[in-house]
Amino acid sequence: MQFDQIVYLESRDKCTIVRTLDGEHEAQAALSELEARLPPSDFIRIHRRHIVNCRYIAALQKWGNRQLKVELTVPIQVELYVSRRAHDDVLRRMGSLV
Repeated sequence: MQFDQIVYLESRDKCTIVRTLDGEHEAQAALSELEARLPPSDFIRIHRRHIVNCRYIAALQKWGNRQLKVELTVPIQVELYVSRRAHDDVLRRMGSLV
């Protein structure tokens, strides 16, 4: 699997779901293990359960107190939110999309 095909990764139960352009794939590795293998210039952790490929972030909408909702460039029916903890880091890297 190529990194540019990965839209986001989600920690779910005892595995990680890797969402690509062509569907979901289950990985038996922890999200933190997979994060260590991803190029940090292309991926950003937005929540303790989610890592998103920056190239697929279309916009960030203000959502509540120090939270942001992520809009993707691809038509995937998922709601992704930036946690308060990740808020400042995401704004530093992706602030032009707010």
